Amino acid sequence: MDSGLFVPLAFGTAAAVPGQIVGKTTATILTLAALRATTMVRRAVWA
Repeated sequence: MDSGLFVPLAFGTAAAVPGQIVGKTTATILTLAALRATTMVRRAVWA
C-alpha cells in the first residue's frame, strides 16, 4: 500500500499508517455504497 511507504517518508514515523488505512477503507466503502445507490435509483427511474 502506498500509505505504508509514503507516511513514514513524509512524516518520519509510521504512527499514522493505521489511521490512513482506516480512513482510505472507510472512504472506499462509502463511495461504493453511494455509487450502488445511484445505480439503483437510475435503474428504477428508467424502468
